[in-house]
Amino acid sequence: MQVNLDDGSVTGPGGLLERFGQLPDPRGRRGRRHSLAGLLVIAAAAVLAGGRSFAAIGQFSRTLPQATLARVGAWQRPYSSWHVAPSETTLRCVLQQVDADELDRVVGGWLAEQAAADRGPIAVDGKVLRGARQGGHQVHLFAALAHDSGMVLAQRKVDATTTETTQLEPLLDEVDLAGRVVTADALHTNPAEARWLVERGADYVLTVKGNQPGLVAAIDRLAPEVFPPAHRTVDRGHGRIERRTIQTAPVPDMVRFPGARQVLVLTRHVTALDGCRPRTEVVDGITSLDAEHASPARLGVLVRGQWQIESLHWVRDVTFDEDRSQVRTGHGPQVMACLRNLAISRLRLAGERNIAAGLRSTGWDHPRAFALLGS
Repeated sequence: MQVNLDDGSVTGPGGLLERFGQLPDPRGRRGRRHSLAGLLVIAAAAVLAGGRSFAAIGQFSRTLPQATLARVGAWQRPYSSWHVAPSETTLRCVLQQVDADELDRVVGGWLAEQAAADRGPIAVDGKVLRGARQGGHQVHLFAALAHDSGMVLAQRKVDATTTETTQLEPLLDEVDLAGRVVTADALHTNPAEARWLVERGADYVLTVKGNQPGLVAAIDRLAPEVFPPAHRTVDRGHGRIERRTIQTAPVPDMVRFPGARQVLVLTRHVTALDGCRPRTEVVDGITSLDAEHASPARLGVLVRGQWQIESLHWVRDVTFDEDRSQVRTGHGPQVMACLRNLAISRLRLAGERNIAAGLRSTGWDHPRAFALLGS
């Protein structure tokens, strides 16, 4: 696929407009005017231009030139060359009705292709949309993020009747895990999930907390002499000094955890520069990586990489004001979160380090928004 950033035109297959055409159309046959793919790509471009709501997406649609409307398949009036911009009502109805899990699957697959060279670690974590409720429950989304590129590779809604622990397999089922490392918090530190990752050809680095009391006790009982010299780092930024010490040791004989090779103990000592009292945190972990392939220094990087997914949540909350979003009906909350993930990921892939600045750039340059989507 080749994209002309001057006018947004595309040569060759592989753009999102084509991929959206694979989704089932939730609308009845009567009254369809605009193509489903065209409506979705307009909504995606609107979010890339900073749109936070259905009203903003509708306003963006009304500003599109005829050439763009024709390219995305907007309805053409009979006996006329005029293409009609989709209304806010039309866009709203489609975004509330489209299959959100299928949309997440298509978007995640497309993003993975754009960053095919990224074979680095993957972080998984969940986020609750505080402003969105369905059936009396807050909407809970579970996502997978590439550490290095910051791309969202998959997202899935966690039903109110279950938890994230049942969703790891369906979340990562279509992600190529062979040779990659998956990092996760303590919620996913259980034998079933570890075994599934190893069977898929992946390694894991998992945090160990109270949900695995036997594992915590086994790590705590390790004698100091079994740990090789610790790896230490010091970072200063964001108004604090953070000192980290990480130690590793072979998995104790009494531990029966699928694929486990090492345990780790990470100590974080944080001193705030505003004079607040220092705090110390100790985190245990377990990994399928052996000492030959994962030194304490590399494991420290992998543990910190898991926190990268918090930057995705932070951008969605701060830049898109997600927690105060009024999108609450149907599949709308998950669909809008998917489009925000798409916007953040695509801007990161384009080299934008400041997402808010990137959104402003595409807001001033609509063709660039469509070009980034290959549409």
